[in-house]
Amino acid sequence: MAAQEGRHFVVTGSGKCGTHYLQAVLSELGLPTAHEGVLEYHPVATPAWGPFRGDSSWPAAMHLHVLCPDTPVLHLVRDPLAVVNARYGENKLCDTHREFVIREFVRRHMPDVFTDARDDLGRALLFVERWNRHLDRTPTERSHLRYLRRRVEEISGDPEVLAAVVGFLTGERAGVTAGMSALRRVSPETGRSSTRAALTWADVEAHPNGAGLVQLAVDYGYRAA
Repeated sequence: MAAQEGRHFVVTGSGKCGTHYLQAVLSELGLPTAHEGVLEYHPVATPAWGPFRGDSSWPAAMHLHVLCPDTPVLHLVRDPLAVVNARYGENKLCDTHREFVIREFVRRHMPDVFTDARDDLGRALLFVERWNRHLDRTPTERSHLRYLRRRVEEISGDPEVLAAVVGFLTGERAGVTAGMSALRRVSPETGRSSTRAALTWADVEAHPNGAGLVQLAVDYGYRAA
């Protein structure tokens, strides 16, 4: 299938939410989609789409103002605890991490993640919470865009949901059979392995910076109120 002529789309969320996974699924469906290839870590004046119909990029959350009116923006979410475990396990927000591009990008756009955090884990907790909350404001703050929030677990587990998401992004629904085939060919992204012990919700609840993430999980349907 192919997107409508001239129509571009953006998939974004917090880091480790599944943007790489969905980029692969969309590309399998014949929708050339970049992964952090159009809207990246540097300041952007005009998106250079090149051969891509869309970009699946968590840094895009801070570049939505450069998009053309009526651009579809999918806010992709994943179980916040799983995201934190992936982010903290590979904690590029930590000052001791040798690669600084992600840390400095977050610091530039959301410095309170660092000033409010009690420790490295706190940075991970606040990053996931506040990056998503920033995107929750898109419908009111970026009213020229079209906005949809969906859970990656639903998209990866149901070709009907995938078809509806593709319809939102491109104006043309994917066939359910094609969606099933694409989902089978792409393994869901689960984040890189870590030597850290996996955190539990009890760990998050006990942390001084954890309350906001717990509420995010409730609001997104991952935990009961």
